[in-house]
Amino acid sequence: MATARDADPRRNGGDAPSLLWSGMDAVLFSALVDAISAAEIPLHQSVVHDSAAGTFGRFPLGFGGHAAGYEIRVAEADLGAAQRVVDSVLASAEEIVAEEEDGEAAESASGLNVSPKWRAADAITEIWRGENGEWAVYLCDVLRENHIRARVASEPGVSQRIFVRPAEENAARTILQAIEGSAPGEREV
Repeated sequence: MATARDADPRRNGGDAPSLLWSGMDAVLFSALVDAISAAEIPLHQSVVHDSAAGTFGRFPLGFGGHAAGYEIRVAEADLGAAQRVVDSVLASAEEIVAEEEDGEAAESASGLNVSPKWRAADAITEIWRGENGEWAVYLCDVLRENHIRARVASEPGVSQRIFVRPAEENAARTILQAIEGSAPGEREV
């Protein structure tokens, strides 16, 4: 005797999965999989790796042997409901981006945001000196995450040095003080 569950083609494999979404953004892929799963829509997810670099038309060329992408497929019968979930997640992502851009505009008005015309030659104020080149790069990354661009000066026989623009010196020093002591033997100038 056939049950209602058996009569549903999604449950017995009678419906081939249709491509719902494909892309290269791992964060978005994860958010979509979570949302579709939360909506209790059966899905097939896959990571597509193209060692021939470019044979998959959905993904841009130029990534060499590292081309990777993600796909989400659902049963044809679930395509409409799944597309609504995808649209909802994408709308939420757009709201987050808009909020971040609004925040950057506010930072720009207060003078904390970096000018798009930043030049390494403008970074003349030394804020850190030490022997560990990897730590210097890490500190520059931390500063960049806080919208402060910096450059590392590395010369043979001389300590590594980090420079920022004079206008960003106070903010940069505040950030370095927050992580000070993490690497013994190195110091803020």
